[in-house]
Amino acid sequence: MCMLLWVIFASLSVVGLAQESDDSDIARSLSKKETRETAIDLIEASPDNKLSVLLSWTVKAPADVDRLELYIGLADTFGRMRLKEAIPFLVKYICIPRTPDRPNIWLKSQEAIEQQLPAVGALVRIGSEASNFLIGVPWDERPRAERMAGVFVVARIGDSRARAFLIEALRQPKPERDFAAEGLERIRRANAKR
Repeated sequence: MCMLLWVIFASLSVVGLAQESDDSDIARSLSKKETRETAIDLIEASPDNKLSVLLSWTVKAPADVDRLELYIGLADTFGRMRLKEAIPFLVKYICIPRTPDRPNIWLKSQEAIEQQLPAVGALVRIGSEASNFLIGVPWDERPRAERMAGVFVVARIGDSRARAFLIEALRQPKPERDFAAEGLERIRRANAKR
């Protein structure tokens, strides 16, 4: 009996170590530009999607990876999967840039902004739930770049429940004011189609 328990324990330990090794490989792949897309494809194709592991890395990143690059990979993954549970993480890191040498990002096209700021792109893809979360964020307490990103996301989503938020954002300087005006126009057009 003692031998059987030891065999079971050893088997579980090996499975646990293999799982941990697989998870580390995924973290390393997500944190490298060259392997990120392949890693996201594998995550999407896996039966369990590793969502609990991915979400755990939003709290504590593995020690052997570049944390910011991992966060970019996580944002790309969460956006592609439209993972609502990742919204708080994405808002926390809303302004992490994909490349540090992209000046005046707010003067670029909407697509370029979403590409350069992966959390912004992910929140836009998640949609209305992200918009509703962002409306509740105390933006007065956040840096201006984060406020601009928040207004940009809410405006891009164009959820009609964001009307009051966007009207308030019209009082802000450019480009927040411009984003808010575009969002209100998006809402108006959507309502006119109904």
